[in-house]
Amino acid sequence: MNTFGRALVTAGATALLCMTLPLDAQAAAGEFTYYIGDGRERVLQNPQDNECYSVIDAGGLVENATDATVVFFAHAGCTGEGIATLAPGGWTAVRNFGSFMFLRPNG
Repeated sequence: MNTFGRALVTAGATALLCMTLPLDAQAAAGEFTYYIGDGRERVLQNPQDNECYSVIDAGGLVENATDATVVFFAHAGCTGEGIATLAPGGWTAVRNFGSFMFLRPNG
């Protein structure tokens, strides 16, 4: 096999390997703000996509200043159906949520 042929095979194998390796975890860029029961503010910086964040006694105003949609769940562990969603850049009130997760259309 000539030098050009070896280079072509090496390049093809490298491309195939790169396509099969898992991607690093992605983070939602920005801040997510929520409140816990006694009115204390919590701010999450650049939360991870597809990671469940369980909270205790949370509810009230939430602000999603990230670039991902956040889904709220009634109980810890992000199980069951979501009780509310909040698009990037939005704010709303969500009562009594136990967990939340950031999602992207292809994330």
